[in-house]
Amino acid sequence: MKRRFLVAPAGQRGQALVEFGLVALIFVVTVVNLLDVMRGFWYLNTLAFAVQEGARYAIVRGAQAASPVGPADPSAVVAVVQARCVGLDPASLTVVVLWPDGDNQSGSRVRVQASYSYDPILLDWMTLDLSRQSEMVIQ
Repeated sequence: MKRRFLVAPAGQRGQALVEFGLVALIFVVTVVNLLDVMRGFWYLNTLAFAVQEGARYAIVRGAQAASPVGPADPSAVVAVVQARCVGLDPASLTVVVLWPDGDNQSGSRVRVQASYSYDPILLDWMTLDLSRQSEMVIQ
C-alpha cells in the first residue's frame, strides 16, 4: 500500500511558518515585558530593605551611642543604604536622611528615604521613579 503525503494547496504554502512567526513575536514580547515588571518589583523590594536597614542603623546610633549619627552628618546612614542596594545603579539612586524632630536624642524620629530612576527595557522612552521610606524612633 502506498502512502501519500498531504500536500498543501499552492496558495497556503508557508502559512504555518508565518503564523508561527507572528505568535512567537507576541510571545517573546510578552515574556520580556513580564521579566521587566518582575525586575521593577525586585528594585522596589531592594529599596524597601535598604531604607529599613538605614533607619535601623540610625536608631541604634543616637546621641548616647559611642559613635553617634545625627543631622549634622548623615553620610554613614547614606553609605549603609547604598551598600544594601545591591544590583541598583548608584548613579540613579538618591538617599535622603531626615530627623523630623530636629535631633538624634532618644525618643526622636529618623526618616530614611530612597528613590531610584528605573528604565524599563522595551519602554525605553519611559522612566519610572521608584521610592520607599522608613521612619523609626531612636532608642
